[in-house]
Amino acid sequence: MGYFSKRKKQKREILFLSTVLLLLGLATIAAFFDDGGSSIIYYIDAWRFQLYIILLLIMLYAVISRHLLFAAAALLLLGGNYMILASSGPLFFNQTSEPGDQLRLFYQNSPKDMDRFLHGAGSYNARIAGINFRHDTYIPKVADNTRYHFFHTHGDIMKTALFAEDMPLRSGKINFSHNQEASFMVFEQSGHRFVLLNLYFSRLPISEQETVFRNLAEFVLSQDDPVIVVGDFGVPAWIPVFKNFLKKTALEVKNHIILSDGRYRINPFAVPTFYILGYRNVGVSDITFLPRKNAKTFPVGITLNIRPAETN
Repeated sequence: MGYFSKRKKQKREILFLSTVLLLLGLATIAAFFDDGGSSIIYYIDAWRFQLYIILLLIMLYAVISRHLLFAAAALLLLGGNYMILASSGPLFFNQTSEPGDQLRLFYQNSPKDMDRFLHGAGSYNARIAGINFRHDTYIPKVADNTRYHFFHTHGDIMKTALFAEDMPLRSGKINFSHNQEASFMVFEQSGHRFVLLNLYFSRLPISEQETVFRNLAEFVLSQDDPVIVVGDFGVPAWIPVFKNFLKKTALEVKNHIILSDGRYRINPFAVPTFYILGYRNVGVSDITFLPRKNAKTFPVGITLNIRPAETN
């Protein structure tokens, strides 16, 4: 390659890096001012993990192209985004606890066939299975299933429900707003009593977020037993309203970031909103997308690691 060709290539690289880093820098700075008041800034903040990945690629490209000043600028922006992301939960690896007993959960949104849903839970050897629908949907009775039992009352079988192998200590449904609700049950595991909350806040409007997370925090803090929350929260964990909820309740995000909307195992354009929350005695050993068998969404198999209660 001749001298002038190299110069033209360098100019193109510098123009590309300058433009991309300027745009990413503006997006990063704008996301720091997300207070829920601006929908544009909110959506930029929701895509913060994608900004992080793009910055990582840009930094590598700048290093390979030997534009070290641009690489340093990308590294600076990368560090700022990483601090925000990491402050809300793990990025690439699940948070585990000390070795303990395993609890298997099965979670799926909008399954078409209840028999297949319960068969999938049984194949995964789940103790508890959670089901959710976006709209009010009648959940058929499953009295003929010999393994999983339905413990909600007739008025609680719309939109969300939990199934279990054995009788819970308590179960029911709670509303967090006019359109958002969740099912819960109290059970014993490893010498502890837990409250398991199964929720699905998909497409949660910005106007409802403050109300929903405030009511969710009140529910968690009102429980005498530690709470485990599993589901689609509708927003990523680093959004201010979610971070305030975590700070208020002392719950921790246990799973790594999952780029999936449920319809695909991996969707790089999906905002990560599926989380497992718990306290220090709960960790996540494994999260697996299982075969969906003609359903709209993939079921999720979750293996929790629960530290046994201390005995005197």
